[in-house]
Amino acid sequence: MQNFREIGKKFGATKFQGDVYPGQTFESIYDDMFAPFRLYNPLKILEIGIQEGCSLKVWKEYFPYAQIVGIDNDISSLFEEERITTYLIDQSDEKKLRDLLERYKGFDIVIDDGGHFSTKQIVSLEILIPHTKYIYCIEDLDTSYPEIHPEFSKEGEKTIIMALKDVVDFAILEKNKIKRIEFRKRFCAIYCS
Repeated sequence: MQNFREIGKKFGATKFQGDVYPGQTFESIYDDMFAPFRLYNPLKILEIGIQEGCSLKVWKEYFPYAQIVGIDNDISSLFEEERITTYLIDQSDEKKLRDLLERYKGFDIVIDDGGHFSTKQIVSLEILIPHTKYIYCIEDLDTSYPEIHPEFSKEGEKTIIMALKDVVDFAILEKNKIKRIEFRKRFCAIYCS
């Protein structure tokens, strides 16, 4: 079986091509993290943020039995193919997220690579994490810092980093189903139990 890097190169997914897009790769993180789930059947994966759909195709090939769901607020990103379904949903639209959860009865893995606005990421996290079975991932956490990315975060507003501190507090105090939280450069994975 091919690894993430090989599959990512095949589909041109930027998150798996560190040599082409320095500092933007998650290939080593995902290869290690998702290997134990690779052949799970059934498996439901939700990715927030579709763009050209390259990473959805990577998930489809990497997880040969998974049902892949993608959401985006750009209608031009939507497409359908075997085992991939996409929806026009803004990641901060609480009603549509709840409708999606009702339709799929939760997800095993969630990857947030959406708009990178903390206000939207927080809504998605709060609604989806209770219905995530294994892992909830958030990419590009550097957008939480207004001094680096003022287009995504405003000085004084609650950021996704602050919200993740709340998740840490809940995990330590055993107030929810969080088993482990792992931070890497620009990335967080929340392991659910």
